[in-house]
Amino acid sequence: MTDLTNLFASTAEYYARYRPGYPDAVFDRIRAAFGLDGTGRLLDIGCGTGEIARSMHADFADVVGLDISPEMIAEAERQSAQADITNIKYLRMPAEEITEALGHFRLATIGSSFHWMNQADVLDRVYALIEPGGGVVILGHPGFLQAGGDAWERVAQDVLERWRGPWRGSHTSSKSNADGAEKVSIAQSRFVDVELGKYRWQRPVDVDTIIGELFSTSVASKAVLGEKADAFAADLRQSLLQLDPSGQFIERIRTEFIFGFKR
Repeated sequence: MTDLTNLFASTAEYYARYRPGYPDAVFDRIRAAFGLDGTGRLLDIGCGTGEIARSMHADFADVVGLDISPEMIAEAERQSAQADITNIKYLRMPAEEITEALGHFRLATIGSSFHWMNQADVLDRVYALIEPGGGVVILGHPGFLQAGGDAWERVAQDVLERWRGPWRGSHTSSKSNADGAEKVSIAQSRFVDVELGKYRWQRPVDVDTIIGELFSTSVASKAVLGEKADAFAADLRQSLLQLDPSGQFIERIRTEFIFGFKR
């Protein structure tokens, strides 16, 4: 199994500051689908720095966030304290070790970390913890490293390839296509009435944001780049400013969601 703790070393601060997160419209869709009213409990699996947990904390009486990275947990706790949020408890725990010792929940959420997990096992474990009428939500959006087609995104991909060599997310390298794995996993699970959807949105990004978002990833973290990190960032900055001296760009994002229910 991939050592995700080391893979995402050094990323937590960049993750919290520069990742796009999830749009309010998607959270509103979740609230409507599951009739959330401030009661019950939420289990946020692979919570990272707590973006989902914080965004939905008022929809539940209690929230539990799980992640295997101590850096991510520490940053999630810091962000929650800064926002004066007191009903979230963060635990360091692999998704594959979830048991009923955690209690029962109205809803479970899994963000962009689901592709790192043993999906069938995790969904089976989650199902046992969900109360009837509740369910699971899987959220994610392909980042510009995998799906970006704008000129600045191609520049970022090319710079990364110069410093790291061909990698699985490059637009010029071959990779096995795992698109749709989450849909297959939930279709084969015990959850029913599965609903699929997507929401397209965009946000302005500058050069610092683009560099920071790359430093938040497993393929371009400072831990991975090591002593080359500063030179990589300088190369990327220069390349982006050559493309557009204003250093201002638009990141187009497609957030995908999957709902599964327990009746």
